[in-house]
Amino acid sequence: PRISAKRRRSCWSPDWRHVAYTVTASGRSDYSDLYVANADGSAAARLTDDSAKVSSPSFVGPSGEEVVFESNRGAGERRAQLYAIKVDGSGRHQLTRGAPHSQPDVSPDGTKVLYVALENQRYDVYQMSVDGSGQQPAGVSAHAYRNSNFATIIATGRRIAASCSKWCAGGYSRIPPPNNPVNR
Repeated sequence: PRISAKRRRSCWSPDWRHVAYTVTASGRSDYSDLYVANADGSAAARLTDDSAKVSSPSFVGPSGEEVVFESNRGAGERRAQLYAIKVDGSGRHQLTRGAPHSQPDVSPDGTKVLYVALENQRYDVYQMSVDGSGQQPAGVSAHAYRNSNFATIIATGRRIAASCSKWCAGGYSRIPPPNNPVNR
């Protein structure tokens, strides 16, 4: 039987051979799962099977053997946290805990994760090592860029782009943090 589903955000592996995407089954907008497939759509494999919403996949590069994603799966918690899983579906582990963490993006060299976190009653851009250690602000001024709701690492790994809500003038901001570990 065919399941009617809605595709959400997707991303390409660093070598462009695979795509990671999330699918929400019809009638269940509060649940979605993570899939990985070949670039032509063949060999689709479901990586998660949770009673939770999964979104924002980002391959860990340059090998693309792991995917970082957002899920509200936590033990009794229904707030977004970041997880990583191997593309074969094994090795799933939680990277963040506590306050909501969302919108992960992995640096081109696969060492850092940039994400948005709700800290001190506002959303700001943070970073951590791909293993979840070293969580810290990404060098973005909390005053100038408060309420960020999306962040990404520009392909060179040298700049961060953040989209902010109407409270910080909206649109995209290019942020060149000179002493930021993302730059290393």
